[in-house]
Amino acid sequence: MSTHGAPSLLVEHLERARAARFVGRGPELAHVAAMLADPDPPRALYVYGPGGIGKTELLREAGRRARAAGRAVVELDVGALPRALADARPADWADALVIVDDVSDSETERRWLAGRLPTALPANVTLLMAGRTALGADWTADAGWSALLVQRALEPFDLSETRAFVARCGLADDGAGELHARTYGHPLVLALVVDAQQRGEAVEPLAAPGGPLDDGVLARIADTPPTAGHLAALRVAALARAVDAGLLAATSSGDDAAAHLAWLSGRPYARATADGLRLHDLVREAVVTALRARDEGEYWRLVEALLRAYIARGWPAADAFFALRQHPGFGPMRPWLAEELPLAPTPAPHLDAAR
Repeated sequence: MSTHGAPSLLVEHLERARAARFVGRGPELAHVAAMLADPDPPRALYVYGPGGIGKTELLREAGRRARAAGRAVVELDVGALPRALADARPADWADALVIVDDVSDSETERRWLAGRLPTALPANVTLLMAGRTALGADWTADAGWSALLVQRALEPFDLSETRAFVARCGLADDGAGELHARTYGHPLVLALVVDAQQRGEAVEPLAAPGGPLDDGVLARIADTPPTAGHLAALRVAALARAVDAGLLAATSSGDDAAAHLAWLSGRPYARATADGLRLHDLVREAVVTALRARDEGEYWRLVEALLRAYIARGWPAADAFFALRQHPGFGPMRPWLAEELPLAPTPAPHLDAAR
């Protein structure tokens, strides 16, 4: 129960904290507000950019503002999108802001999405989507979608936005220029560096603007939990598509699972979803890559623990294959694996043959 306006759940506290730190993206938010105010929907906005550029945070902020204005918000998880659309009742989503994050780069999946959304969503919906790359001809050359859809590329923060972010994090403004130069205004890296500095840790600058982020820098920023138990929980969260307290308890954390999940929830690279807590993909892959380079045996121990937990819980097979995504035999197969195929609750085979 909430009193005096205080949040009643941890997720509410986290959302308030994230909202307080949100900066920038004025043109995109103004566009969403204009779409919601349009008396003649539907309308659609698709934002795109590289990992860590702030797509998910923008979608979150748009959702918060829509809810504050009294609009219904429907957030669709890409992993469960086929089932969600199959079960959708258009009347339930009428006049809502529908948010779809992490749109796949696969042209096949995008083609399916372009054909499926119009038959599942009501005519008065406002659609907000995000992905890494611009949508192709299945959307832009289609007379229907091209009349409704606007695409915008998200750019790194400019210096004024970096200054605003640094101020909202409680750091002195005189260091904002150096932070901007060291991170090139990349929002996720800026958040990670600020988080590290607040803990008193030294962080190396990025090697170059606009290029791939250095996995070593990301891993050093993210791989600094307070105890060995927190480190194991971080690694499980990096291996898994999503984690909850039960999965952490079964794989790495035992009785400390709730505390470890709460710690992970407060990291700037983690977000809550309907399936559980997820790490940002850049951080996730950096942590897994660092783990494999440092201790291949521990990597396989955690993978095996995850697979046993998935089998015991009857989770979708796609979750198990996700944990094996860096294995050369399983990785290329993952895009074609059925999302909803359950795992039979039988003893897990030993993984020596796969190692």
